[in-house]
Amino acid sequence: MPGNFASLDVKDAQASFAATAVSRQAFLGVLKASGGLADGLVAAVSNRAVNASFGAHLLMHFLAPGAKTVRYVQQSCKDYYRARQVAEDAYSLRAAEIESGYDAVLMRRLRARLILSIGKDSAAAHDATDPTLRDSLAIEVIRTRARVKVIDAAPTSDLLTREDMVAIAEKARATAEISARSLLQIDGVTLSWLSFEYGADTRAFRLLNRSAAVDSQVAKRSSVTHTVGVTYSVYSEGGRSRSSRFLSAGATLLSTNNLSTLSKVEITQRDAVSAPPKERYAESKFVAYEGTYVDRLWRARFNADYYQFFLSGNRTAVHIFPSIQADKLLAPTWASGVGLLVTARKEGAPTTLLNAELFFTLTDLTNAAASHLNFWSRSDVGLRFSFPITFSDR
Repeated sequence: MPGNFASLDVKDAQASFAATAVSRQAFLGVLKASGGLADGLVAAVSNRAVNASFGAHLLMHFLAPGAKTVRYVQQSCKDYYRARQVAEDAYSLRAAEIESGYDAVLMRRLRARLILSIGKDSAAAHDATDPTLRDSLAIEVIRTRARVKVIDAAPTSDLLTREDMVAIAEKARATAEISARSLLQIDGVTLSWLSFEYGADTRAFRLLNRSAAVDSQVAKRSSVTHTVGVTYSVYSEGGRSRSSRFLSAGATLLSTNNLSTLSKVEITQRDAVSAPPKERYAESKFVAYEGTYVDRLWRARFNADYYQFFLSGNRTAVHIFPSIQADKLLAPTWASGVGLLVTARKEGAPTTLLNAELFFTLTDLTNAAASHLNFWSRSDVGLRFSFPITFSDR
């Protein structure tokens, strides 16, 4: 999942940190760095010498076509469409009033100003010749000026151009539309995206060869695994009518090794630090791998993850994660696991404080590796923690 977080896998003694960069073009870039003890926490506790592993992965997330779907409460949709229809009707009525009434207002204004202009010209032409006409024209000018003042004192809408009046009506319609949208109540959101990944992981280990000389039986080695993958993910956030769920399915191609198929051997090594008769020894323990080691092994893996959330605020989820992998050395290996995820969230906080998952995995359902272990012994139990991180700008 995209996001900023730190995580800890207790069973595998693996810690990781991820940081996310967000683009305006619906793109997320995630850089994930990890490190830990290659042989797990139990080996680290009981042994003095450990094998370390480190890795870095770059993930690119892109919103898929038609990626976002918003679900609304049905009654709120009815209220929204009703309010929007009222706004449309009001706009249509106002537009008709503007179209039919504007010309009449304009003609009244022009007629009054024309009478005023004629009165002024007539008064100037007859002022010196006809005192009676002059006085009557002066009275008409006064009356016309009064009518003009009445028209100029009309409502602002009568003094604007037709375009201005239409713009005001459209603005009122847009305001009513915004008000109508506030009636909508979201009942859930579905979001889907594509993810592309490249990663490199390095691992130190010890390889045991019993047929070699004693001093060279255990050799320190290291390997690098390159990973290229693509994943499609869908997250559906529930509302009043349904619970939330998350589903992802992906394919990965790895250039790796066959360490996972080799036998683990715990070796105790003693080095004498004093000569007889009072011998003293320095003792160290470490894990070595025994078998035919193959590097640069191409492996294909297909996996899926499904989370079904429960309780309000997505506080609990059941996690199911089947997978299958195959390479030229082994028949297809089927695995499956189930986990219980519990989250701790502060009321009103945008992210959780802690995510903890207890999981159980059956690592080889069909015993493709021809192991001597029985069905239930080919399994793992572990505990994972993740700590979402929020970066704030200062």
